[in-house]
Amino acid sequence: MDKDPCCFTLFIGGERLTVATDGIAFPDPLYPNPAYSFFTSLLPGTDFCKTDVLVTASPPPNLSVVQWLFNNCASVDDSGGASWSAGIHDGLVYIKFAGLSSCPLWVARFLPDASRVTVFCGKEIIDANKKKLLLNPVTYPLDQILLMYGLAGRGAVCHGAGWLANNSGLVFAGVSGAGKTTIANLLAQNKSGRLLSDDRVIICEEAGKFYVYGTPWPGEGGYAKNERSTMNALFFLARGDENRIEPVSPAIAASLILPVLSIPWYDADITTSMLDFCDRLVSRVPAYRMAFTPDDSVADEVLRFVKQTGGFF
Repeated sequence: MDKDPCCFTLFIGGERLTVATDGIAFPDPLYPNPAYSFFTSLLPGTDFCKTDVLVTASPPPNLSVVQWLFNNCASVDDSGGASWSAGIHDGLVYIKFAGLSSCPLWVARFLPDASRVTVFCGKEIIDANKKKLLLNPVTYPLDQILLMYGLAGRGAVCHGAGWLANNSGLVFAGVSGAGKTTIANLLAQNKSGRLLSDDRVIICEEAGKFYVYGTPWPGEGGYAKNERSTMNALFFLARGDENRIEPVSPAIAASLILPVLSIPWYDADITTSMLDFCDRLVSRVPAYRMAFTPDDSVADEVLRFVKQTGGFF
């Protein structure tokens, strides 16, 4: 069947994701995450790369020939108890998303640069009588996986909160439990800045400068803005009994940033390009360790620090 006109387009981290089908009706692309509604408009000065996604009801390819390299056993909070696996075959990347049953809900196949993607939908998410999909497969985690590949070498998804204040784009990065949600809620109460995201941001290198983008993957606070800013500082979070910000060297920053970036370690070529990106990031963007107390004094402390450093640049 011929491909239908575009079902919808998302703009995330400077990437354009255009989704179409081969004739099967598509559900509401914004369900169940309304944050996607903020990412249907192009940001000025972006739109650097394009990913074309074709969603089809055709049977998936033979998966027995795929060399499966990785399995992400997601928690119930992340994906309803589902998991995804990644593999390669004949120069193509395969992502298999399994539901609670043994059959995949969908299988994605794409070039390593994620420029062209085919998503094969399983029977469990197809209403055969009405010839429509029961859910949108081009949402989390697939869109984030595609961006991980599409941005490789010039950007990355970072587990962190993003805050814009005093013309400075600040990223507060941390692993689970480090305090991203806590500090995001505290920063959001301060009217001197605005929050991009409370859980994941995208960091990109564009023409030698680094930028931070909001994403449609919010945390508990639900903060998700389709905005970007130059990135002026990177803070690695830690709980403490006082507010304290200490600079770290690029070498230490490199060791701290790897656990908070989404990197496909199973893919050597992509990993190499992302490590090169990390080296450039920590050599050009000031990095700090930041301990904080969970009260409203932390926002004032960050603002004082920004002013003292003259906006970092």
